[in-house]
Amino acid sequence: MNIFIKEALEKVFLGLFCCCIIMACTKSSLPVDSKILIRGNGSEAESVDPQLVRSESAGNIVRDLYEGLLTEAADGSLIAGVANTWSFNPQTQCHEFTLRDNAKWSNGDAVTADDFKRGIEFALDAKNLSPYSQLLEPIALIQVESPKNLNLCVKNPVPYFLELMALPVSFPRHINSTNKNPISNGGYKFVSWKPQEKIVLQKNSNFHSEEDVYFNSIEYITTENSSSELKRFLAGELDITATVPPSDVSRLRESHASELRIAEVLNTYFYGFNISKAPFKDNLNLRKALSLAVDREILVEKILGTGETQAWTLVPPKMRSYQAPDVKYQIWTREQRVVEARRLYVLAGYSESNPLKFELRYNTSPLHKKTAIALAAMWKSTLGIKVELYNEEWKVFVQNRRNKKTQLFRSGWIADVNDASNYLELLTTNHPLNDYGYSNARYDELLEQSKTATSKRISILQAAEEQMLHDQAIIPLYYYVSKHMLNDNIIGWEDNLLDHHLSRYLSRK
Repeated sequence: MNIFIKEALEKVFLGLFCCCIIMACTKSSLPVDSKILIRGNGSEAESVDPQLVRSESAGNIVRDLYEGLLTEAADGSLIAGVANTWSFNPQTQCHEFTLRDNAKWSNGDAVTADDFKRGIEFALDAKNLSPYSQLLEPIALIQVESPKNLNLCVKNPVPYFLELMALPVSFPRHINSTNKNPISNGGYKFVSWKPQEKIVLQKNSNFHSEEDVYFNSIEYITTENSSSELKRFLAGELDITATVPPSDVSRLRESHASELRIAEVLNTYFYGFNISKAPFKDNLNLRKALSLAVDREILVEKILGTGETQAWTLVPPKMRSYQAPDVKYQIWTREQRVVEARRLYVLAGYSESNPLKFELRYNTSPLHKKTAIALAAMWKSTLGIKVELYNEEWKVFVQNRRNKKTQLFRSGWIADVNDASNYLELLTTNHPLNDYGYSNARYDELLEQSKTATSKRISILQAAEEQMLHDQAIIPLYYYVSKHMLNDNIIGWEDNLLDHHLSRYLSRK
């Protein structure tokens, strides 16, 4: 037997043996009466400042630390937060909020209307570079009527405005709070942060519903490698995982079905072009060729295979009151798409003797790596393209995207609110998260029109998405499902379209 084959087989059998040991683990590391919740949390959080968070991992932590005027129930529905009553005055175009009397900061100070004013103004101040500031731009005036009465007056009616009040960007801001020593008003308060390891939170004794919060402390564990995270879960070191590697889902359905949670969410996975520079600048034919050369059926069924569905649009299904525009290529056969991709590739100026070469960047994750390798292989076999893959740690990846040090890169969008505009505004020219360099005057104008439209609002948004898809600003790939492993003794978890799961609703059997 070839020695290299022999060594490879030994590694395989060793891996299978270790896997069996892990699968047999009794999870003795986590005592059933433990009031410490240990959550895998994906990439390192970039901040715990609610107005500055950008990633899903940071958002998870901030939603435990802070509470907005409104908040989310376990099922994702809107409920009272710091505000216990609210109404809209159509004459003044103001949303009027009354704050609960027992709302306090973790240091014992009362939460006031001024604290919310401070948070919103911080986000809207351009020098602070708040990544989600654009969500608050409908606010024209902030009126503090009293310490417990706040009016937020809008330029035009916003159908999803109340949902914005449950987002971190609109959370209150204590005058003395800092990223290193945050003062919070949610179910938990900050204790410590060990970079690339964990963030520890403790129950906030000053929280208005402290008696309903079960866990005394939360440990958010940085887990960029989802395979390693799964091993830690199966070894009893985690209560919840941030995700699950697609390649493990099949066996987990058989061996750990009661702990595997897969649910539909409002998430889209796509690749973003940097349209501001070569090779994709001013080359629509090339961008379309790359999109058509992707075999989405193979991607979702063979590469992923955990319930994801093919994406040809940015806005995902299940979006409230919205139907994405039709894409003609979607109903074509695979063979038709390949023929067209090759034709466009030649029109774009490339050929077998002059192949395209470009860089594809993605942040650390087995899923992202697996997807990147699969697509690079598709482009190689279909068009002869040479792709250089770059795997980057999250903060480096985000910085390179922001600075346009990219050509093609992994991207995705997780809905902040259940409205199509939340996806489409991402690609407007001046959006702080427009890492794509996409700029189209008609697209921008349609998004502006949608802000004041009433009966025609949805059709305007559909026209905008149709324009962006025509310009091939992105390559839609698939619509996510959320994938988590959840310890059998954890209760209170409810699947929801935004995949938000506040620790205050969880407890242990």
